Amino acid sequence: MKSILVVEDDEMLGAGLCYNLELEGFKTTLVQSFEEAGKKIEEKSWEMVILDVNLPDGDGFSLAKKIRLIARLDVKNDHLVKGIQLEGLRKLGDPHDFAADYYRQGVDELLYMDIVASLYNRNNLSAIVRRTTDDVFIPITVGGGLRSVDDVRSILQMGADKAAINTAAIKDESIITQVAEAFGSQCMVLGIEAKKRRDGPGYEAYYDNGREHSGKDVIEWARRGVALGAGEILLTSVDKEGFER
Repeated sequence: MKSILVVEDDEMLGAGLCYNLELEGFKTTLVQSFEEAGKKIEEKSWEMVILDVNLPDGDGFSLAKKIRLIARLDVKNDHLVKGIQLEGLRKLGDPHDFAADYYRQGVDELLYMDIVASLYNRNNLSAIVRRTTDDVFIPITVGGGLRSVDDVRSILQMGADKAAINTAAIKDESIITQVAEAFGSQCMVLGIEAKKRRDGPGYEAYYDNGREHSGKDVIEWARRGVALGAGEILLTSVDKEGFER
């Protein structure tokens, strides 16, 4: 049985992820800090370490190098942006400059998200992805506004390796299977934007960049997505997004 170490500062999200992994036959251990994770990594060898804790500047980077580190870049038009709970966006600069810098620092993958794509029914990242692949040679995932197999094919032709789909999958879950069958499950990443329910326990999956209710339970939706062919889950805690904790 493969052993997986899950590093997640939100206990409920971490427990849900562990539960889902154990249903798939994995043995999991959940820790909630870099200090705990460091001790566990020193104690034994792990087949996989899943990290979902925001890295504060300069803290925990040496630990992160022992696992796969994925840098997420949220893009609006041609600008890298940063928000709080996916709102209140401020411009940070040229996304390519940040991508190249992350690559030089040794990140394992890049994730580009067009965060207004669903609002305007389009993905505007083709030029940015094409430019990035000229001098960045690690896997790239692209998300935002992808609504069909043709949309996914287009961003793959631009140099992306995987497609992250949220809104379109909630509106028509068959796209998960369509993409997986066309390009392989490793290409199909199901994006889930999770918010704590106000009317009871658990988390609800949102879409349209965290603005719209889906009514779907996060854990059940993740399980359904995997059954339909998703090879990865991109889980975002909207309540904590941007707070560096």
